[in-house]
Amino acid sequence: MSIGVTIQYHNILRRGAGLDEEHVRLPTGSSVADVLSQLATARTALRSLLFTEGGDVASHVVVFRNQKLVMHDALETRLVDGDEIKLFPAISGG
Repeated sequence: MSIGVTIQYHNILRRGAGLDEEHVRLPTGSSVADVLSQLATARTALRSLLFTEGGDVASHVVVFRNQKLVMHDALETRLVDGDEIKLFPAISGG
């Protein structure tokens, strides 16, 4: 079985993905971390934007699942069919 998840890219991540939004299929039981890995594999330009050289999710990546912030210590949160993931780069400055 599989689930469908909508991914929305913002700012530099949109440029890296080459599109604003896409729908992906994942195995049932997949996590937020799993979808990020799948995206980085499918779109190699995203790998360096989403992950560190050591393979961890980059600290500047901000993830929302169904309008709620997903903290980096909760990336193993399981996804369900119809979830919406929004990906942003953290923005700082003043």
